[in-house]
Amino acid sequence: MSEKLRIKVDDVKINPKYVLYGVSTPNKRLYKRYSEFWKLKTRLERDVGSTIPYDFPEKPGVLDRMWQRRYDDPEMIDERRIGLERFLNELYNDRFDSRWRDTKIAQDFLQLSKPNVSQEKSQQHLETADEVGWDEMIRDIKLDLDKESDGTPSVRGALRARTKLHKLRERLEQDVQKKSLPSTEVTRRAALLRSLLKECDDIGTANIAQDRGRLLGVATSDNSSTTEVQGRTNNDLQQGQMQMVRDQEQELVALHRIIQAQRGLALEMNEELQTQNELLTALEDDVDNTGRRLQIANKKARHFNNSA
Repeated sequence: MSEKLRIKVDDVKINPKYVLYGVSTPNKRLYKRYSEFWKLKTRLERDVGSTIPYDFPEKPGVLDRMWQRRYDDPEMIDERRIGLERFLNELYNDRFDSRWRDTKIAQDFLQLSKPNVSQEKSQQHLETADEVGWDEMIRDIKLDLDKESDGTPSVRGALRARTKLHKLRERLEQDVQKKSLPSTEVTRRAALLRSLLKECDDIGTANIAQDRGRLLGVATSDNSSTTEVQGRTNNDLQQGQMQMVRDQEQELVALHRIIQAQRGLALEMNEELQTQNELLTALEDDVDNTGRRLQIANKKARHFNNSA
């Protein structure tokens, strides 16, 4: 999601027939009548085909008219101002549902259309460039791992591929920390890195075995240098295996960091969902309380009419 849009309804202008509410964003200040907010809500519901899920300060009801609360009533104005500010912030900053704010109606209401379209194109361009750059490096790595013309594994190519894979692993860790990739893409890339690193290890193991076979063959044909050659072979084999173990340990640590970052992201999303559930529960309680108050008010009104 893009950067949070800070919206304030922090000013009011009272005219003889209507009230203007001042809406402030980081780049603009606009004045809107309550009827314009109401029109925004109804048009969004019509275009999206669903009831808008954000609280909206409703029009005056029967009780308001009974209590003779007018459009310029200070208490009503303040209630609407607070309610409209909350409505706009929920509409334009919903982390889970962008259907409403992405409509042309919502963008035009705060005059956000042109900047947001530009930002969206820029973000899409960056994401496309990142994906292309990643795919190109993967293709280069696979070319490095191709066999030589005689069918033997390319040891030098495997070394080049391992260096590039380490760079890609660091880049993936940064993407996870910045949360710039969806979890499915992170999982796909991590699995691809593991597969290619294993291929590098297999080439290294095969090369050590071949070198050992060649060296042992020389030792068999030349008895005078048997001890020296075998000692050097065992030493080379041990060093190669130790280097492979160190590389694998580093790769496991890096993958562990990626998994931990994904786990943290999942926990954060779970906390957000719990908060949303708590808000819905509180809203349900408010609706129940409002219903009870309306029932009491209706009883009082009927009692007043009967006594009159």
